[in-house]
Amino acid sequence: MTSAITKKLTPGQILVLGFALLIAVGAALLMLPAASADGTPLSPLDALFTSASAVCVTGLTVVDTGTVLSVFGQVVVILLIQIGGLGFMTFAVVLYLLAGKRLSLRQKTILSSSVSSNNGGVTRLLKRILLGTAIFELGGAALLAVRFIPVYGVGRGIGFSLFHSVSAFCNAGFDILSSAGGKSESFISFAGDPTVSLTLCALITVGGLGFIVWDDIAANGVRFKKWQPHTKVVLLSSLILTAVGALLFFIFERRGELAGADTGEALLTALFQSVTARTAGFYTWRMGEMNDASRLLMIVLMFIGASPGGTGGGMKTTSVVLMISSVISSVSDRPASVWGRRMEDETVRRNFNALAIYLLEAFGGVFILTLCGVSLSDAAFECFSAVGTVGLTVGVTPSLSAVARITVILLMFMGRVGSMTVFTAVSRRETGDRLRDPKGKIVTG
Repeated sequence: MTSAITKKLTPGQILVLGFALLIAVGAALLMLPAASADGTPLSPLDALFTSASAVCVTGLTVVDTGTVLSVFGQVVVILLIQIGGLGFMTFAVVLYLLAGKRLSLRQKTILSSSVSSNNGGVTRLLKRILLGTAIFELGGAALLAVRFIPVYGVGRGIGFSLFHSVSAFCNAGFDILSSAGGKSESFISFAGDPTVSLTLCALITVGGLGFIVWDDIAANGVRFKKWQPHTKVVLLSSLILTAVGALLFFIFERRGELAGADTGEALLTALFQSVTARTAGFYTWRMGEMNDASRLLMIVLMFIGASPGGTGGGMKTTSVVLMISSVISSVSDRPASVWGRRMEDETVRRNFNALAIYLLEAFGGVFILTLCGVSLSDAAFECFSAVGTVGLTVGVTPSLSAVARITVILLMFMGRVGSMTVFTAVSRRETGDRLRDPKGKIVTG
């Protein structure tokens, strides 16, 4: 029966329904008394918000993960992050293969769609994704344990290391450091610790590069000329964004949040914020005390986000590069090209459609949040953080009204699954030929 239903659905509709079902199951688990530290169940809306934020690897929270949730609740959250970060289809296929079954062409197509891959060999790619994830997350946990165990003890230190390594790699931004005492302030206490900061930066970056880049590098090593244009664009754009962001944060906050730090610590903190701003949600300075220039820069970085096929969100680095190339090409009257390869008109069109929908969602969310009493600046930051699945906040998330919370949930969901995927999934499929509207002209520009 289930197979008959899924055969009628497009890959996009299956992805949307799969993520929605995962969020619902997560919310149900988080409403159990066992998920709460004091045995008082979370309210349905709080549980739904937390589950959506975890599955969509965002990190915005209305309850403190470290103090309000029990160990069981925290395990549920990290499992939702892991499944949501790699894509629920990845885990569904793993279970399918473990049962000794072979993938059909349709199942391979859906899996390829979930990891943004257009290449063949999807089973091989799946193995590399799982192996790479295990290596990076366990390696990151080992490095974090070097610093966490002396501070929190062996048991708690290992638990904290595993939780934050998975959260960082999946670009989720959830932390449980508050369980060590007091209100959570993310990694502010480790701002000057290069082991913790650089390990988290590496995990966030690798997770955000995308599985397509992993596959290309695994196949061709470090031979730059052999890499696909996609890999070259992703790596170069990520490097530029990280370096420019770090430099600007250092300049903007040298007399602000970075005033009390020496040059080395200030540069490390600026680098950390540049990396995390593009989808991770951790922070090493007080977000509510940034100046307006830093806040605007952070919104821009959240808007751009990570790269396709990875664990991060946002508009995506390749989309922004293609958009810039398209604008330049329209001025120079040449076809849009990236790294010497001409881009198809359909690709350019879909890219601008996605941009328009993305901005419409973000500004629509800003409008609703301002109607709910949130200031324009805070609403803009919150909405771009949600739709970019970043998870950074200036402190307004716990105080949002029910309508505002539902709005943020929808933004996180569309940001993770993909705006175009959601819109095409809910749209009606056309059957047969339809008459075309007559051509017309309107004046633009």
